[in-house]
Amino acid sequence: MVVGMERLGGPDGEDRKQPAARAAEILRRYGREIRAMIRFVGCDPSEQEDAFQQLFLTLLLSPPPQDVKDIRAYLYRAILNDQISRRTSNSLQRRHLHLYAAHLQYTVEDGDPAERLEQLELAEKVCGLIHRLPTRQAQAISFAFWSGLDRRQACKEMGIRRQSFAKYLWRGLRVLRQGLRERMGEYEGRD
Repeated sequence: MVVGMERLGGPDGEDRKQPAARAAEILRRYGREIRAMIRFVGCDPSEQEDAFQQLFLTLLLSPPPQDVKDIRAYLYRAILNDQISRRTSNSLQRRHLHLYAAHLQYTVEDGDPAERLEQLELAEKVCGLIHRLPTRQAQAISFAFWSGLDRRQACKEMGIRRQSFAKYLWRGLRVLRQGLRERMGEYEGRD
């Protein structure tokens, strides 16, 4: 017997054909409880709506099995896993950005002060753009350029295949290049 959840969706596995509808139905039915769970796991109030939306994506990408015995326990575990993943990702990004900043401080000491200032401003722009990237793209860039790990180790650390790593890295670098071009255009237009 399923506790707290009658079979979602229609007969003959229609719910498997419509994962978005199934995820939306779960959020509609258990929305208040989900929000309470999000608060309980210690999610910052400013990020609670993001956590709610992340749960929707999680349910969309890996819907609960049909034979789940307690949907509330399943949802709690999914929320907890999302929060752990987000915190780990944020901490990795911060660590890699600090390593990059430290790298810039120690390798550019001999140059012209104006050139150093320009490099620091560029590093600031890059860090700001990396911070805005989707998590996996930011992780791939951090691992590729600042972690000291080779690609195989970076893939293992991220828990993905090499093709996925290459895709995240390529997309992230493309967005960085585009963002830098736009920002450089802003500064050139001011002269």
